[in-house]
Amino acid sequence: MARTAGRAGLWVWGILAAAALAQVLALLTIPSWRCAGLIAVGVLGSALTVALLVAMVAGPIAAVASLRESGAWLGLRSVGVRGRALLGSAALWACALGGSALLSGHVLEPLARAQLRTARVEAAVGLRLYEGRATVVGPWALTDDGGVVRFAGALGEDMAVGAADSVQLEPSRSGLAVTLGAGEAHAASGAWALTYDGLSTTLNVGGAASAGRVDIAERSSFDLWERVQAGRLNPYERWIWWKRTAIPCILLIVAALGLPLGARVGPGIGAGALGTVFWALLRVSDAVAQSQGAGWALATLFVPTVVAVAIGWATWRDR
Repeated sequence: MARTAGRAGLWVWGILAAAALAQVLALLTIPSWRCAGLIAVGVLGSALTVALLVAMVAGPIAAVASLRESGAWLGLRSVGVRGRALLGSAALWACALGGSALLSGHVLEPLARAQLRTARVEAAVGLRLYEGRATVVGPWALTDDGGVVRFAGALGEDMAVGAADSVQLEPSRSGLAVTLGAGEAHAASGAWALTYDGLSTTLNVGGAASAGRVDIAERSSFDLWERVQAGRLNPYERWIWWKRTAIPCILLIVAALGLPLGARVGPGIGAGALGTVFWALLRVSDAVAQSQGAGWALATLFVPTVVAVAIGWATWRDR
């Protein structure tokens, strides 16, 4: 389990971290090695929970598939060993990684996401404009054109192009406060144009859906629980709090399905199929949480999982 599923978890961790890093680099120019290190720690921490969960479920599948493909399982069956004899080892593996995933999901991942947001804002604040070269800041690109700051990017719901005699960048929660000196701006579509003595706006360079708002994924579970008690969370945000505990616990049951599944198919196919189905079920539960609340969303995950495990074990001849 550790050899095969550990490699799978490391691959997932690396791929997710690389994807998150690519998103950061698409929106920002990194000004220093220190900031690059902070962003690297942030993207690795934000991807850790998913990697642990993948390894947790892939372990039992890979173990039984390996025994079956090598012929060892046939030998064990010939001396009376049955599939349920593997439940203890699979449970130990799943509980160890599930506990780590709980810790990561409740504490480490929110901290990593918050640090990533802070590093993004720090990177944006520390940027310098160079003449003749565009500098990316969130959804904007700015350049120094002989002492005149020229910019292009989102301004409200429109794409805007403009110029100003100065620019000042300051941190602002999950966003970046941009203050432009006197200048002009116009919509790229030509729908409007304006001149101004000063213009202030907030750009989103963090993970929040909108600038100036801390994303729910960056809040620790302790913070979310306080907000639940105070009634300040909507049904979907309450589901985020529940989901941090529910997913590792439900995947403990899914890990039990890995034993009969690994006895039938290869580890790659089994883990891939199981992951795809669970991911689709998770997306459905997210939609249910928005309309029906966390209780129904939890049932959407739990009931099909229990039914699938029951069918898997009932149809496994070697159980």
